Amino acid sequence: QRGCRRIPSPSPSLARSCRQSPLDVRLRVLSASTPEQLTALKQALTELGDEYQNGELMSERADEDFHRIIADPTHNPLIVEMVENLWRMRNDTPRIRHAYQENCKIDSVARYKEHEAIFVAIQARDAAAARQAMHTHFERILSTLISAQEAEEFEALKNKTMASRARFSLEQMKVRA
Repeated sequence: QRGCRRIPSPSPSLARSCRQSPLDVRLRVLSASTPEQLTALKQALTELGDEYQNGELMSERADEDFHRIIADPTHNPLIVEMVENLWRMRNDTPRIRHAYQENCKIDSVARYKEHEAIFVAIQARDAAAARQAMHTHFERILSTLISAQEAEEFEALKNKTMASRARFSLEQMKVRA
Protein backbone atom coordinates (compact mmCIF):
# COMPACT_ATOMS: atom_id res chain seq x y z
CA GLN A 1 0.00 0.00 0.00
CA ARG A 2 1.56 3.23 -1.12
CA GLY A 3 1.58 6.16 1.27
CA CYS A 4 1.13 4.02 4.36
CA ARG A 5 3.85 3.76 6.95
CA ARG A 6 4.18 0.90 9.33
CA ILE A 7 4.15 2.11 12.90
CA PRO A 8 6.71 0.20 14.96
CA SER A 9 5.42 -1.83 17.86
CA PRO A 10 6.25 -0.47 21.29
CA SER A 11 8.75 -2.31 23.42
CA PRO A 12 7.21 -5.03 25.62
CA SER A 13 7.87 -3.00 28.79
CA LEU A 14 6.26 0.11 27.30
CA ALA A 15 3.25 -1.87 26.07
CA ARG A 16 2.88 -3.42 29.53
CA SER A 17 3.10 0.00 31.22
CA CYS A 18 0.38 1.40 28.93
CA ARG A 19 -1.98 -1.36 30.02
CA GLN A 20 -1.48 -0.66 33.74
CA SER A 21 -4.30 1.13 35.46
CA PRO A 22 -3.51 4.05 37.76
CA LEU A 23 -4.63 1.87 40.66
CA ASP A 24 -2.03 -0.77 39.69
CA VAL A 25 0.64 1.92 39.66
CA ARG A 26 -0.43 3.36 43.03
CA LEU A 27 -0.47 -0.07 44.62
CA ARG A 28 2.93 -0.83 43.13
CA VAL A 29 4.36 2.39 44.61
CA LEU A 30 2.97 1.57 48.01
CA SER A 31 3.98 -2.07 48.02
CA ALA A 32 7.38 -1.43 46.43
CA SER A 33 8.36 1.20 48.97
CA THR A 34 11.23 -0.47 50.75
CA PRO A 35 12.55 0.78 54.07
CA GLU A 36 15.49 2.24 52.13
CA GLN A 37 13.18 4.13 49.78
CA LEU A 38 11.12 5.43 52.69
CA THR A 39 14.34 6.58 54.38
CA ALA A 40 15.44 8.33 51.18
CA LEU A 41 11.99 9.92 50.84
CA LYS A 42 12.12 11.11 54.46
CA GLN A 43 15.61 12.53 53.86
CA ALA A 44 14.39 14.41 50.79
CA LEU A 45 11.44 15.72 52.82
CA THR A 46 13.79 16.91 55.58
CA GLU A 47 16.01 18.62 53.00
CA LEU A 48 12.93 20.17 51.43
CA GLY A 49 12.13 21.74 54.80
CA ASP A 50 15.71 22.99 55.07
CA GLU A 51 15.80 24.48 51.56
CA TYR A 52 14.77 27.90 52.84
CA GLN A 53 17.11 30.15 54.72
CA ASN A 54 16.06 33.72 55.43
CA GLY A 55 13.07 33.27 53.12
CA GLU A 56 15.28 32.44 50.13
CA LEU A 57 15.09 29.19 48.19
CA MET A 58 18.59 27.74 48.48
CA SER A 59 18.17 24.59 46.44
CA GLU A 60 15.49 22.78 44.49
CA ARG A 61 17.22 19.43 44.40
CA ALA A 62 15.28 17.92 47.32
CA ASP A 63 11.95 18.54 45.58
CA GLU A 64 13.17 16.84 42.42
CA ASP A 65 14.65 13.95 44.42
CA PHE A 66 11.38 13.52 46.30
CA HIS A 67 9.40 13.04 43.10
CA ARG A 68 11.98 10.74 41.51
CA ILE A 69 12.07 8.54 44.62
CA ILE A 70 8.31 8.09 44.26
CA ALA A 71 8.39 7.48 40.49
CA ASP A 72 11.27 5.01 40.35
CA PRO A 73 9.66 2.13 42.33
CA THR A 74 6.74 2.06 39.89
CA HIS A 75 9.08 0.58 37.28
CA ASN A 76 6.66 2.18 34.83
CA PRO A 77 8.62 3.88 32.05
CA LEU A 78 5.73 6.26 31.31
CA ILE A 79 5.61 7.59 34.87
CA VAL A 80 9.40 7.76 35.21
CA GLU A 81 9.66 9.57 31.86
CA MET A 82 6.80 11.91 32.76
CA VAL A 83 8.54 12.95 36.00
CA GLU A 84 11.84 13.43 34.15
CA ASN A 85 10.13 15.50 31.43
CA LEU A 86 8.30 17.68 33.94
CA TRP A 87 11.57 18.47 35.72
CA ARG A 88 13.42 19.02 32.47
CA MET A 89 10.71 21.43 31.32
CA ARG A 90 10.71 23.15 34.70
CA ASN A 91 14.50 23.54 34.65
CA ASP A 92 14.85 24.50 30.98
CA THR A 93 11.89 26.86 30.46
CA PRO A 94 12.68 30.25 32.01
CA ARG A 95 9.05 31.32 32.44
CA ILE A 96 8.11 28.06 34.19
CA ARG A 97 11.28 28.12 36.28
CA HIS A 98 10.53 31.67 37.42
CA ALA A 99 6.90 30.85 38.26
CA TYR A 100 8.02 27.75 40.19
CA GLN A 101 10.58 29.73 42.20
CA GLU A 102 8.05 32.45 42.97
CA ASN A 103 5.52 29.84 44.04
CA CYS A 104 8.11 28.27 46.34
CA LYS A 105 8.91 31.63 47.93
CA ILE A 106 5.28 32.64 48.38
CA ASP A 107 3.98 29.39 49.81
CA SER A 108 6.89 27.37 51.17
CA VAL A 109 4.83 26.12 54.13
CA ALA A 110 2.05 24.76 51.92
CA ARG A 111 4.65 23.21 49.62
CA TYR A 112 6.30 21.41 52.53
CA LYS A 113 2.98 20.27 54.01
CA GLU A 114 1.87 18.84 50.64
CA HIS A 115 5.06 16.80 50.37
CA GLU A 116 4.71 15.72 53.99
CA ALA A 117 1.14 14.51 53.35
CA ILE A 118 2.38 12.48 50.37
CA PHE A 119 5.16 10.94 52.48
CA VAL A 120 2.86 10.10 55.39
CA ALA A 121 0.36 8.41 53.04
CA ILE A 122 3.05 6.37 51.31
CA GLN A 123 4.61 5.41 54.63
CA ALA A 124 1.16 4.27 55.85
CA ARG A 125 0.61 2.49 52.50
CA ASP A 126 -2.67 4.38 52.12
CA ALA A 127 -3.28 4.54 48.38
CA ALA A 128 -6.34 6.80 48.61
CA ALA A 129 -4.57 9.32 50.86
CA ALA A 130 -1.46 9.25 48.66
CA ARG A 131 -3.56 9.86 45.56
CA GLN A 132 -5.42 12.74 47.19
CA ALA A 133 -2.20 14.32 48.51
CA MET A 134 -0.58 14.08 45.07
CA HIS A 135 -3.64 15.58 43.39
CA THR A 136 -3.69 18.46 45.88
CA HIS A 137 0.01 19.12 45.31
CA PHE A 138 -0.19 19.07 41.50
CA GLU A 139 -3.41 21.08 41.46
CA ARG A 140 -1.76 23.91 43.42
CA ILE A 141 1.31 23.86 41.17
CA LEU A 142 -0.77 23.95 37.99
CA SER A 143 -2.99 26.68 39.39
CA THR A 144 0.07 28.76 40.24
CA LEU A 145 1.58 28.27 36.80
CA ILE A 146 -1.70 29.22 35.12
CA SER A 147 -2.03 32.31 37.33
CA ALA A 148 1.53 33.36 36.46
CA GLN A 149 0.75 32.93 32.75
CA GLU A 150 -2.45 34.94 33.09
CA ALA A 151 -0.63 37.74 34.94
CA GLU A 152 2.06 37.85 32.27
CA GLU A 153 -0.50 37.99 29.46
CA PHE A 154 -2.53 40.66 31.28
CA GLU A 155 0.59 42.79 31.76
CA ALA A 156 1.47 42.46 28.06
CA LEU A 157 -2.09 43.43 27.07
CA LYS A 158 -2.05 46.38 29.46
CA ASN A 159 1.26 47.61 28.01
CA LYS A 160 -0.09 47.26 24.46
CA THR A 161 -3.26 49.17 25.39
CA MET A 162 -1.27 51.94 27.06
CA ALA A 163 0.97 52.26 24.00
CA SER A 164 -2.10 52.48 21.77
CA ARG A 165 -3.66 55.12 24.01
CA ALA A 166 -0.45 57.11 23.99
CA ARG A 167 -0.26 56.93 20.20
CA PHE A 168 -3.79 58.29 19.81
CA SER A 169 -3.72 60.76 22.71
CA LEU A 170 -4.49 64.44 22.27
CA GLU A 171 -0.92 65.27 23.27
CA GLN A 172 0.42 63.04 20.49
CA MET A 173 -1.96 64.59 17.98
CA LYS A 174 -0.77 68.07 18.95
CA VAL A 175 2.82 67.00 18.32
CA ARG A 176 1.94 65.74 14.84
CA ALA A 177 0.04 68.91 13.95
